[in-house]
Amino acid sequence: HVFGCHVHDNAGYGIYNGIATTNGSITKSVLDTNAQHAIRFDSGTQNTASNLLIDGNTIYGNDAGFATANTPGDFSVTLTNNFFVNNSTGVFVVTQNRLRGFNNLFFGNTVAASGYTLDSTDLTSDPLFTDAAGGDFSLGATSPAKATGYPGTILGGNTGYLDIGAIQRPGGSGGNKVIGSFGG
Repeated sequence: HVFGCHVHDNAGYGIYNGIATTNGSITKSVLDTNAQHAIRFDSGTQNTASNLLIDGNTIYGNDAGFATANTPGDFSVTLTNNFFVNNSTGVFVVTQNRLRGFNNLFFGNTVAASGYTLDSTDLTSDPLFTDAAGGDFSLGATSPAKATGYPGTILGGNTGYLDIGAIQRPGGSGGNKVIGSFGG
């Protein structure tokens, strides 16, 4: 499991997994300015990837935000509450075989998605980060991503509708109490 990390400025992939993985997660992390894919899963006939959760991440300025290839029948990934912003491709998959997503925000990517169909709950508007160029991915005052993520439960408490992305506002209008990476 990867939680609350800042993965940035790599000459290759941000996070790469080419081995069998079950019940893993990448949550509340910022992955920015990696020369290749921010998150890459390869799962061929010998390598399986099942029940993976990619949730509440800010994925900005990479070659591809999330990418996978060689997806066998037991490949299953859920993408929720993520920003895919200013990447060459937001989400790239060879086949949408059991890849599902909802409540993500896609903006400024050269291609929003390839091999993946955006869900009706996904947003496509400017997230209005405070200062993305300066590395501040917190949400600006009028961001459309506030309290529009999938509802969650953290440490046994209902958080209400989460903000999309890694950085949550403490006590925001959606009842948010979660502080992600770089939070206060």
